[in-house]
Amino acid sequence: MREATELESTVLGVVWLRGPCTAYVVRQEFLLSGSAHWSGSAGAIYPLLARLEQHGLIKAKESEWGRGSKKEYSVTRRGMTALRSWIGPPLPEWTAAPTFDPVRTRLSFLGALQPEQRAEFVAEAQRNLERELGRIRALVTSFRVQDDPYEYLSLVGTVHELEGRQRWLEEVARVVSSYDQ
Repeated sequence: MREATELESTVLGVVWLRGPCTAYVVRQEFLLSGSAHWSGSAGAIYPLLARLEQHGLIKAKESEWGRGSKKEYSVTRRGMTALRSWIGPPLPEWTAAPTFDPVRTRLSFLGALQPEQRAEFVAEAQRNLERELGRIRALVTSFRVQDDPYEYLSLVGTVHELEGRQRWLEEVARVVSSYDQ
């Protein structure tokens, strides 16, 4: 098998973390993650689970569910080897690259807007970030570290990333404001 993609490996990790679990549970993990980077669509998750099963990384157990049935997935021994290899070490150098940021991408083209539109763009980016930061901070506050210290640390990492973006947007606001005067 070729090396698994980042999404395939992440799904493998979700099956390990939440498993045995259904495709619905995997989809929910992505849909509730708050990250625009991952697709939790049925069109992405179901075929991906089938590929992981086909390659022997996960196995499905079918059980009765109401009038039909459901598949519950769990990671195989081969899947655990692949998961551990993906987690690392070693880590690929690209893992230190800046994360996807649609505001930063749009910022390169801010000159196409009128000054009042630029100011509103920055203000709206700050408001959106403030809401998301509040949501993630609330999750951190309500999270019981002893339940899963790694999940907790992942949430704390998200807070730090967003706080860095917040500081950056404050600088963006200052520069844009002084440029447009």
